[in-house]
Amino acid sequence: LTFFLSFVFLYFWSETDCFSVVDVTQVLAVCLLSEGQRLYLHWSHKIGIVVTLAFSVTATAILSDLWSKEWKTLLLSLQVTAPFLHVAAVALMTLLSWPIALHFFRMNKRVRQVAILGLYLSVLFSLYLVPLGMYSPCIKEAGTLGPPPSLIGHRGAPMLAPENTLLSFEKAVEVGGEGLETDVRISYDGVPFLMHDSTLRRTTDVDKVFPNRTQQDASLFTWAELQQLNAGNWFLSRDPFGTGSSLSETERSSIQNQSIPSLAQFLEVAAGSGRLVLFDLRRPPSGHPYNVSFINTTLQVVWDNINSSQVLWLPSEDRETVQAVDPELQQTAEERGPVQNLTDRHIRRLNLPYSSMSEQQIRSYWSVNISTNLFVISQPWLYSLAWCAGVHSITTNSIHLLSHLRQPLFLMVRPPICLSAGLFVWQPVDLAGLLYVCPPSSLSIKNKVQRINIMLLGLVCSLSLSPRLSVCLSVCLSVCLSVCLSVCLPPPPLSMFLSADPRGVHSDVDIDRRFVHLPHHCRLHIPLVRDEHTRTYVQAHEHSHT
Repeated sequence: LTFFLSFVFLYFWSETDCFSVVDVTQVLAVCLLSEGQRLYLHWSHKIGIVVTLAFSVTATAILSDLWSKEWKTLLLSLQVTAPFLHVAAVALMTLLSWPIALHFFRMNKRVRQVAILGLYLSVLFSLYLVPLGMYSPCIKEAGTLGPPPSLIGHRGAPMLAPENTLLSFEKAVEVGGEGLETDVRISYDGVPFLMHDSTLRRTTDVDKVFPNRTQQDASLFTWAELQQLNAGNWFLSRDPFGTGSSLSETERSSIQNQSIPSLAQFLEVAAGSGRLVLFDLRRPPSGHPYNVSFINTTLQVVWDNINSSQVLWLPSEDRETVQAVDPELQQTAEERGPVQNLTDRHIRRLNLPYSSMSEQQIRSYWSVNISTNLFVISQPWLYSLAWCAGVHSITTNSIHLLSHLRQPLFLMVRPPICLSAGLFVWQPVDLAGLLYVCPPSSLSIKNKVQRINIMLLGLVCSLSLSPRLSVCLSVCLSVCLSVCLSVCLPPPPLSMFLSADPRGVHSDVDIDRRFVHLPHHCRLHIPLVRDEHTRTYVQAHEHSHT
């Protein structure tokens, strides 16, 4: 328990390199316990185990509470990795079949034998049933994978340049972004500008230029005051994505000269490169001169600088009025809803968090020409999942990384599923063979069993059935073959435990000398036995008999 919990905690804490020695030690301890060996622990070791157990439980509970919103991400990761984890589990159970069977024979008590065999078969049967309820959009039929999602730069390319600056948007276009996303606010004198936060503290040097206004809303600054602020130095000093070391001197010089851009400057970059634009319009605070007319002010800037068909209009205020004034704007909603309701509101795209990913809903919306954009996806595995689910576009911080992916990382077509089904066939066959044939004299029978396995594996793979039919077929074949082996194979002869006689003669003396090859549990209380292979009567003795 301590080993498992400490592994889980340290894995989530991303410090796996720091506990490799402890990890290996605990694995060795588990192996010794499985072999019936007693662990002679020092009192300091016992205290360490208790402290580790208590710390792991407490830390895991705290992290679970802090990361409560991230559990959906964990479930999404299982959608990607579940097929591969399943195949790995099947392969592991196949490898464990022989050691478990050998351990089964070494046990003297029937209760322990039933327990270990029952546990193994229970896990095996559970693995049989997993594919029937497994869902992963990355399991595809050949040729059914759609095009990759379009990449929309989240505030430009924030890993390469300061967010919401002209340099950041130019970098996003340069590395292959098909759209640009930003946040728009209205200055006190009516100039729409780009800023995500409500204050200017994080991304500017407002604490130096206006030290008494660091807590003031960004919309309460005039455009002339905003132009006095530097919007690039913070990126070099904080290095939010750890990419500062890869910047050249020219790039550093450009970053240091960045200022807050206006919406008009942003739209000029998008219009010149033919990119889509998506922006969230923030309403000014109460008392602001443009608190009521901020939408009209923004629309006027849009009409003056870009084609309306390139704009994904996200603001929900007065949507019907905006649609009536400019029907070419691509109306974009931030919430899901009934298909009929969305079409009545002229919604053409949905902008949703990636945790809302659902292949079924994406297809239902696309059936009425409503595309889906997910935000913010920056990891290749999450991008691969969105690709397999049929997402049309994503908002990302890492365009320069995702644009190089030519196919999803975890795409799985049907043959691996059939291979998994073939491994299913292998497990019970190996286990059944071991239950009735013990090494080493069973090699000839084991070879025959393996040939049958290969034939069944080829049969299942050649059928090219759906995953569920393949699993059902493999279960039926496994059960039938296991029953046949149980009925047809005789109990192992006693002579298999004796070494071969080089002279071909089996005298009583030779048998007594070779008696030490018997397993320990066969040396006690064994009556006179008739060996049909050697035609010799063997009297079992205690281990101390000479």
